[in-house]
Amino acid sequence: MIKIRGAIFDLDGTLLDSMGTWARLSAEYAREHGYEPDPEFLEALRPVALRQAAEMMIDRYGLSESVDEIVDIFLDRVGYFFDNVFELKPGVRAFVRALRERGIPCCVATAAERTHTEKALTRLDLIDAFDFLLTTDEVGKSKMFPDIFLTSAERLGVPMEACVVFEDSLYAMTTAKRAGFPVAAIYESEAVGDLNAIRRVSDVFMRSFEEAPAIFFPETEA
Repeated sequence: MIKIRGAIFDLDGTLLDSMGTWARLSAEYAREHGYEPDPEFLEALRPVALRQAAEMMIDRYGLSESVDEIVDIFLDRVGYFFDNVFELKPGVRAFVRALRERGIPCCVATAAERTHTEKALTRLDLIDAFDFLLTTDEVGKSKMFPDIFLTSAERLGVPMEACVVFEDSLYAMTTAKRAGFPVAAIYESEAVGDLNAIRRVSDVFMRSFEEAPAIFFPETEA
């Protein structure tokens, strides 16, 4: 059993059922500019922040738009989904509330924009369950680097060995694991190709957050 004294949650694909949208938007943008999207290139965009993704698309497709213009286009398009469409994954609300009832501090550490994160969690009536939100833009590095996890644990006041990172993406959970955090992987259909590696890297693998109470609070589930 993992002793959990703090929790760091990813947003896209972990708390929210949202990951497929980013890939679809990237593919649509490529087609709008006359390019058939390469699955390998779309996969390479997954771990990077939006500004870096824009730079990569400019290099790949020879786009005339600036980084700022591409960022604005994507933020405008994805903003609708954060504001109106994305829902919590099953079991998220109950598990986060269970953590708070036990006095366990929680935060969201995400590559999404702060504005979109706040709007989605406010609409879903969950924002007050978290001590704070932290984005990769605010930290200045993507989740290829451990900075966002280290900063989150420090702000939560919990040693990393007792601060569980909840993630759906292989690259992010690998970063957290290498930094010394216990990792709980949540199933995401967009990452099915990485499933075997995810199982190896993570300390806990869950098909749904509905499994989480029995894993982290077995004394109440007996």
